[in-house]
Parts: sequence; C-alpha cells; structure tokens
Amino acid sequence: ATVQALNADFVAGDTLLCRGASTYFSDQSAGNPVSWNWTFAGGTPASSTLQNPVLVFYATAGSYPVSLTVSDGVTNSTRSTTAYIRVNNTPTVNITPAAPSVCGTSSVELVASGALSYTWSPATGLTNTVLARTRASISATSTYTVSGTDANGCINTRNVTIQHYPSPVLAKTPSDESLIVCRNDSTTLSVAGALTYSWSPVTGLSSATGSTVKARVASGSINYFVTGTDGNGCTATTGFRLTSRACDSLVAEYVVDSAAVCAPACVNFADYSTGNPTEWLWDFPGGIPASSTQQNPGLVCYNSPGTYNASLRVINGTDTSTRVF
Repeated sequence: ATVQALNADFVAGDTLLCRGASTYFSDQSAGNPVSWNWTFAGGTPASSTLQNPVLVFYATAGSYPVSLTVSDGVTNSTRSTTAYIRVNNTPTVNITPAAPSVCGTSSVELVASGALSYTWSPATGLTNTVLARTRASISATSTYTVSGTDANGCINTRNVTIQHYPSPVLAKTPSDESLIVCRNDSTTLSVAGALTYSWSPVTGLSSATGSTVKARVASGSINYFVTGTDGNGCTATTGFRLTSRACDSLVAEYVVDSAAVCAPACVNFADYSTGNPTEWLWDFPGGIPASSTQQNPGLVCYNSPGTYNASLRVINGTDTSTRVF
C-alpha cells in the first residue's frame, strides 16, 4: 500500500472577521499526524495542540498569520501563512443628541451615524426602527439601543437614555381669564410655578421678566402671555386678557337698595365709585352703625322714623370725592 506523505494543511471557518469575533480551525493535513501545534498571532488563545481548535478570538483589527506544524512521530510538516485572518474594525456608532431630554408630551429626534444600516429597539414610542433618523415620544425616562451595520457586515451598538421631565404648572393671580381694568391704571399680574418668566407683548408692562409685573392698558384689550421655565428647561405658558374701561376720574358714588322704609328696618349700602379709591369714609347719621371705613359696609339699620342723610367720601392718594344722599 502506498503511504501518503505527511503534509500540513488547514482551513478556517471564516477568514474575514469583525473585531471581537471568533472563528474555528480544521486540520486538513495529509498523512497520519499524531500531534498538532498551532500558532495564532493576534488570536486568543495564541496557540493550541488540539487537532481542530475552536473559538479563537480576535480582539484587534488587522491581518494575522496562522501556522500549523504536524508530526506523525517520525517526520514533521509545517504550513505557515501570512495575512490569513483579516479582522475589520466594527463601526463607531453615535447618536445625536447624546444626552436628550423631553418635557411633558413633547418628542425628540434621534439621529444615528457611523454605519450603513440601522435597527432601533425597543420599538415603543419610535416613529420607525430601521432608518438612521427616528423620533421618540415618551412619558417616562427611557433607554433606546441602535445597532449599526457597516459595509463589511460588522455590527456595533450604542445606547441613549432620554430623560423625561413633567412640564411646569403655572398658577396665576388674578386667576380670571379676562379682567376689566380702569384705563391707564396699574394692574398687578403674577404667576408662580416656574423658575424664570418671560412676558409678551411688552406694551404697557413694567417688565418683560419676573413673576410679578404691572400692566397699564391705555385703550381696548390686550392679551398678555407669560412663559415660565423650570430648572429642567421645561416651559409652560398662560395668559391674561385685560380690557380697559373709562374710570379715570375719582368720583364717589354708591347705591342704596331702598330710600324709603318703615322703621325699624335696615338698608344695604354698596360702593360704586370710579377712579380706584383706596379709602372709604361713610357717615350714617341716625343709623347703626353710624359710620364705616369698609368699601361696602352692607346693612345699616334705622330704628326711629325720620329723614336721614348718608354720605360717602372716597380718597385715592391726594384726591378726594364726596357724595351726599
């Protein structure tokens, strides 16, 4: 019988790898070897005495030789290669923005780069999962992963965590949606619930920033809007509608619900003065009470028949006005 000469030979499961991948090697030697000595430059393990080594790991991109020496106990045979294993780098996948955040019900666009094709996961909240560009709508802080594949078929991943913050809740004073104000008089508007504030339009406002401003409306109506920004950069907007009326002059005026009653009886007094008085001095001769400094004193009682005067003096700074009834 013909004895086949010893001749070292081998084949790899895959000679084109991506960084971080493994391959196996299969002995294809002729003859009857009884021992094998492998050398894997750049691989882990770097050597082996198995006939068919498996899971040789390549951590760094490059081209690497492989060598196999076999022996039949009498003779040796060696096959050495150069650049037999080629290891490609995995793509460097990036996501923009790197540290996104959203407020309330808003969404954020995510853009992947560095590869040829992409797959996003999980799909929940995303407008698509197979393009470089997608948009995420979330109601809680969420993490997404994009897997990018390059032209060599090498894959890498990148994670991004989207921080979710609730929008601020603005409380305004006065709480009315629409306010009737005296023309050219100063009206205080206040908001709370945020960190900084921006008002618009600035027409008639004492300031365009701050939680409290004063507004003066010369004529007609103005819609004022205030945007509050919290510490997370989230915003909310609320507004005031101010409509002016002519009440520039200080004029004392009041209304009594009845000018003729049968004693004993009580009548109700209410202030109807214009010009924004700040003090009220009422006199009710013969009545109980006989005087009052309240804006609307309410009921004044008369126990004896007769004819009685009533007077109101209103004051606004240095201006006064008196009405006698």
